[in-house]
Amino acid sequence: MIRDLSSIRNQYASTQLSADTVVLKEQLSTTSPINVITSRIPEGFRAVSIPVDAESGVEGWARPGARVDVVWSTEHRGRKLVTTIVENAEVLSAERSTETDTATQMGQPLPSHITLLVSLKDAQRIHLAKASGALSLNLRGDTDNQSGTVETISMEKLLKPIVSKDIGEIQGKVTLNGEEFVFAEGKLIPVKDLKIEDEEKQEEPASEEKASWQPEVRARMKLEDEKK
Repeated sequence: MIRDLSSIRNQYASTQLSADTVVLKEQLSTTSPINVITSRIPEGFRAVSIPVDAESGVEGWARPGARVDVVWSTEHRGRKLVTTIVENAEVLSAERSTETDTATQMGQPLPSHITLLVSLKDAQRIHLAKASGALSLNLRGDTDNQSGTVETISMEKLLKPIVSKDIGEIQGKVTLNGEEFVFAEGKLIPVKDLKIEDEEKQEEPASEEKASWQPEVRARMKLEDEKK
């Protein structure tokens, strides 16, 4: 917190400052910024913009100050694939606004573009992904800075829990006349025919439980014999 105005003489705001708010040292810089965004880009990082809508932008909650993962959806050799290409990227601006105050953000329309702070390598990933698929965002929690296990998800993996293992590689899924089919090995196969039956047999009761009902069964059998 700045308490002495003389200590910040000849310094510049590195972010947009609202009236009647506390000024912190982290919000100041000795370098005159070209604009409000360039002053917030550390050495070795880049600011990259991507288009968003209500869905890909998480209903507009991906606002300045939030952290997001960038998800890439594409098609490769006829297979639909989804994977996370960037994790824990900071949102610098949304629709050219760097306002981080939640109350102020709520009154703004949903952004059509957001700008992310990422490494040079991640910036290249985003540009390549934009040219060959669709990008969307996953919003992270305020305290979640952990890197997760990134896995590429295909239609085959998505359907794996309900299909058998001997139909070959699944290349797609369609719905015809209300019925779902998967396309594999050049054939359309009804999904209903691929559901795995539960082959597990019902387990017998544990020994203690079994011992508890066996005398009752014997008594009933004896009673039936006496009636005969």
